[in-house]
Amino acid sequence: MKLPAAGRRALRRPVSSGDPVPTDNDLRPKLRMLIGARVVFTGLLLGSTLYLHLGRGEPESLARFGALYALIAGILLMSAIYGLILGHVRNLAAFASVQLVGDTLAVTAVLHLTGGFSSLFTFLYLVVIVTSSLLLPRRGTLLVAALCSIQYGLLLDLEYFGLIRHLSARDGIAAV
Repeated sequence: MKLPAAGRRALRRPVSSGDPVPTDNDLRPKLRMLIGARVVFTGLLLGSTLYLHLGRGEPESLARFGALYALIAGILLMSAIYGLILGHVRNLAAFASVQLVGDTLAVTAVLHLTGGFSSLFTFLYLVVIVTSSLLLPRRGTLLVAALCSIQYGLLLDLEYFGLIRHLSARDGIAAV
């Protein structure tokens, strides 16, 4: 069986060793969208936390929600800093990597504060991985996925062995 000429040329074509590195013109608007999406998600998290906190009417519930409020403030502060320095950054691929690593850490903290292994927010790791596939070459996306897996596994292990306290629904914020 003889292949057509186009098929023979395709077989002789060298295989690319990796994905093309995104250019600055590609990355800058995507990073703006990432920062905006992070602010929107954090706003939703803040709104749901306020709804649950104010609905309780218990003065001691502030202590239970304090860590989540601090995390929300930290995410908003980092997003503001990212937005302010975006125009001055020269290596946008490294800047995107730093943001995505920060996002994996933030997701791990959200999971821990909202119930650990029983949290409803485990899907956020997938959001970070998909976002990394839009911003980074294949190798970077695989590294982000590996980092998500390691962080989630570490969170589960630390809770299982009692090295960090598992926050449950009794603590009032697992349902956030």
